[in-house]
Amino acid sequence: MLGQSHQQPEEKRRYPRYGYQVDVNYRNVDTVFSAVTGNVSKAGCFIQTDSPLPRGTLIWLEFSFTDIPVKLGSIRGKVAWSTHPGDPNQGMGIKYENVPDVVEELMDEFIDHVKRVERVKSPPSSA
Repeated sequence: MLGQSHQQPEEKRRYPRYGYQVDVNYRNVDTVFSAVTGNVSKAGCFIQTDSPLPRGTLIWLEFSFTDIPVKLGSIRGKVAWSTHPGDPNQGMGIKYENVPDVVEELMDEFIDHVKRVERVKSPPSSA
């Protein structure tokens, strides 16, 4: 079994998730994959893929930001959950692990950028 469904309770999340797509390369012991995120947060991300890895798999991620000058380097992560075959939104939830302080600061910059982008995409409605 691949793990839990992608419908995770919001109350378990320490940081908000933002629907932001960014190219990501990730690798396990012997294979490199390329995909796109479905959402991101300071603590993890959802990777859209038709071939999610099993829960508990350790991976290294490298994000390719094209719209901001932030280079995070490699981030270690663990597959926290994966979708089941046939789920309409295929992928896996990744929890970052042992992130160095300097990378956390860069991640804060990235999340601040994502928040600004979301505000531009969704301006407040005038009633």
